Amino acid sequence: MQQIIEKVEPVEICRIGGAGNKCCNLAQGNVDAYIHPSPGLKFWDLCPNEPLVKAMGGFATDLYSNRLRYPIESDHKIKGLFLAKNPAFMDLIKRRMGEFLQTLVTTIKL
Repeated sequence: MQQIIEKVEPVEICRIGGAGNKCCNLAQGNVDAYIHPSPGLKFWDLCPNEPLVKAMGGFATDLYSNRLRYPIESDHKIKGLFLAKNPAFMDLIKRRMGEFLQTLVTTIKL
């Protein structure tokens, strides 16, 4: 996470507990992004909150830049998370991460 912070160069870092709380803060405009690059999040952590963020203009993908899906027949794990206030901000994050994003994808086992 520290390397991501160095690449993205945020103006401020807000440490907020709980996936739902993070999504609500994003939807309210208190933060601009929520990045969770490692395994651990489950579909139920995000399924009620991610649509709220998207309804407010937000954009979400997994670590592989795939839009989030919630299939019934799966292991219920999200393959990393990038959630941003809008698609343009998501592009900015991924541009700033550059080649490090590809390194991250190949080193984290999801």
